[in-house]
Amino acid sequence: MNPNQRRNILNTVYEAELSFLNGKVKNLNSWSYKKSSRRLQKMAYAIAYFTKNAKKSPNDNSVAISEWESDLAWLKVKYYDGRYDQKWSWNWPKT
Repeated sequence: MNPNQRRNILNTVYEAELSFLNGKVKNLNSWSYKKSSRRLQKMAYAIAYFTKNAKKSPNDNSVAISEWESDLAWLKVKYYDGRYDQKWSWNWPKT
């Protein structure tokens, strides 16, 4: 999947109602409402978690790690940095 395709998916997850997943995703309510701080946090921490675990693996996950870190940096610039209308109560995760 190319970066534009991945980022379109990330945009959709952050900006859209996820009601179409109701019954298919356990704890859907934990994703909060669209464009919320909680949803962005959940996305960022999930990607950081995947990256950290991949780095610990004996397998060669360098492509996945590179893509996740790129996507995480993109999310940070697009939705976290420079949003003076948002008061973030959490810190951006590190990988």
